[in-house]
Amino acid sequence: MTRPPLTSDFARWNPSVTPLCGNLLKGRSYCLAVAGEPVPPRTTASSSAETSSTTSSSTTTSKTSSSTTSTVATTTTPNNGIRTPEPTQPGLVSNCNKFHLVKRGDNCAEMAASNGISLEDFMTWNPRTGKGCAGLWANAYACVSIIGRDASKQSDQAPSGPSPTQPGIAKDCKAYYRLQSGDTCQSIADSYGTFALDDFAKWNPAVGAECRSLWVSYHVCVGVPGTPSTKPSRPLPVQPGIRKGCDKYHKAVSGDGCQALASKYDIKLDDL
Repeated sequence: MTRPPLTSDFARWNPSVTPLCGNLLKGRSYCLAVAGEPVPPRTTASSSAETSSTTSSSTTTSKTSSSTTSTVATTTTPNNGIRTPEPTQPGLVSNCNKFHLVKRGDNCAEMAASNGISLEDFMTWNPRTGKGCAGLWANAYACVSIIGRDASKQSDQAPSGPSPTQPGIAKDCKAYYRLQSGDTCQSIADSYGTFALDDFAKWNPAVGAECRSLWVSYHVCVGVPGTPSTKPSRPLPVQPGIRKGCDKYHKAVSGDGCQALASKYDIKLDDL
């Protein structure tokens, strides 16, 4: 079903156009629909449903008031008897019985924490969210509970350590860092030198795929069992198979070439 794009969608699909529809050029063609995107629910001036918990015999919906245009979801009832709001995240499990309307800017770890579930469960129930939660769709419902789940047995507790911590932090975290204004994921990894940027992202999934969710004054994980306690003599990460006796390093950047590096450091290409 084809539907007219929202202004925000139009700008996202056509990045040369500004959010307020500036730079629209006469005679150019622009994208008006993307295959696989959910059809947004109808809108009215009434309140909007955010989290909906359903069973085969009843529906409980929590709402937040709004004085402007807001979302009103439609529902379907599949064979399991659960009334399901629409649209939903692609690939959502069929036995879901509680739903959360994703807003622009939400991330998987925060939604998991706010609904008292583990990040692993959230990713399992919403499998198309993808690595780093990059596949999460705004204005579509995500699953935050399934039929038969016992909330009292939730095991994804934050590790013992300082508080507060960002949601989804590694359970086996052994070392923490309190975030300060101006920190970036790369600056933290560089400052410790005992782990790679990928390790930091894995231990702190709430930071997001592009590290845009570092919360000042919250604690993040900077070490798990096996992480070196002192900064190694060489930087991380390094090229696989690098010689152990190396005592000088170059951090490769886009556009670097072997011959250019050999010339820059006055070494033989074969040695490099």
